Amino acid sequence: MKKKYQVLALLLVVILLWYSPGISMGVSLEELQQAQEEVEEKINRYKNIIQTTQKEITSVSSEMASLDQRIRAREIEIEALETTIAEKMDLIASLEEDIVMAELGFIDRQKTMQARLRAIYENKDVSFLDVMVDATDMTDFLVRFELLTRLAGGDINMLDDLDAQRKELESMKLSLVADQMALQDTKGELESSQASLSSAKNSKESLQEKLLSEKALAQKALDEEEQSNKEIEKLIKDYIASQANKGVYEGGKFSWPTPGNSRITSQYGWRIHPITKTKSMHTGIDIAAPRNAAIVAVAGGKVIYAAWYGAYGNCTIIDHGGGLTSMYGHQNKLGVKEGEIVLKGDQIGYVGTTGLSTGNHLHFEVRLQGNHTTPWPYLNGEV
Repeated sequence: MKKKYQVLALLLVVILLWYSPGISMGVSLEELQQAQEEVEEKINRYKNIIQTTQKEITSVSSEMASLDQRIRAREIEIEALETTIAEKMDLIASLEEDIVMAELGFIDRQKTMQARLRAIYENKDVSFLDVMVDATDMTDFLVRFELLTRLAGGDINMLDDLDAQRKELESMKLSLVADQMALQDTKGELESSQASLSSAKNSKESLQEKLLSEKALAQKALDEEEQSNKEIEKLIKDYIASQANKGVYEGGKFSWPTPGNSRITSQYGWRIHPITKTKSMHTGIDIAAPRNAAIVAVAGGKVIYAAWYGAYGNCTIIDHGGGLTSMYGHQNKLGVKEGEIVLKGDQIGYVGTTGLSTGNHLHFEVRLQGNHTTPWPYLNGEV
C-alpha cells in the first residue's frame, strides 16, 4: 500500500510537470501541499531507516572486529599448545628410548647374575660351602663370608636399582602422556571455540551484507523522494510567483522582521550548509531569536502563502507589489492566513526551528520577480 501511494505521488508530479507548464494547470495549492507533506513524510522515514541501518552496520562491524580479535587470540593459543604438545611428544620419545635402555641394562645384568650362579652350580669343586670350609681361621672365614655376601648383594642391589630406574621412567612417561592428552583436550576445546567464533563471524558478515543492501535500497528510495520533493517545491514556487502583484512596489524601507533581535548567524550568499555540510547558495539571511519571538511584516502587502514549505518549515510569503515578495521561514507558529492583507510592522508569526533547521531563528528572504536577491538594500532603504 505504501508503495502504491509513492507511485501515485510520483505520477502526480510527472503529470503536473509534463502537461502543465504554468499555474493554470488546475491543481490547487492545497493539493500541492498535501503531495509535499506525503513526500516529506517518506523522506523522513527513509532517513530514519538509513540512520538506524547505519547504526546497526557500525555495531555489526564492531562486533566483527571483536570476533576477529578473539579468533586470532584462539589461533595464538592453539599455536602455543601445539608447540607445547610437540615438546611433550619429544620428551616422551626420549623417555621411551631411556626406558628401552634401562630394560636392556636390567636384562643384561640379570643375565650376568644368572650366568654366575649357573657357573657356580655347574662347577662342583667350587661351592659356597667349599669356600667357607677352606678358611684358615675365623678372620679368614668372616672375610670370605663378607665377600660372597657382597657379591650376591651387589648383583641384587644393581637389579633393584635398574628396576627402580625403569619404573621411574615409566611413571614419568605416563605423566607426560597424561599431560599430552590434557593438552590435546584443551586444544580441541579451543578449536571448537574458534569454530564457533568463525561461525558467528560468518553470520555477522551475512547480516552486514543484508543491512548494506537495505541501506542502499532506502538510499535509492530517498533520492527518488527528494527529487519528487524538489519538483513539488518548484510547482509551489511557480504557484507563489503567479499570485504576486505585478504592480509597483511603493513601500519604502523595510522594517526589521524580528524586533529586538538583530544578530545575523548566516548571511546571504554561498556557504557550507550547517546540516548537509555541502556548499550551497543561502538565499536569505538567518536572524537568531528565541522561540516564539515576534515576527513582523517588513512592509505592507498581501499574504500569498502561509503553510508548510518543505525545508523552510512553517513559512509565510507576503507580496508587496511590483513582483517583490518577502519570505519568513522556520516559524514555530503561523500568525496569518493566505489572502490576508497586512500592514508594515504587523505580527505575522513566531520564531521557531521547523523544517531543515539547527535551532530557533528566522530565515528572512526577499525575491524579485521570483528570483532571490540580497535583502540588505531593502532593509537599509537603498531601493
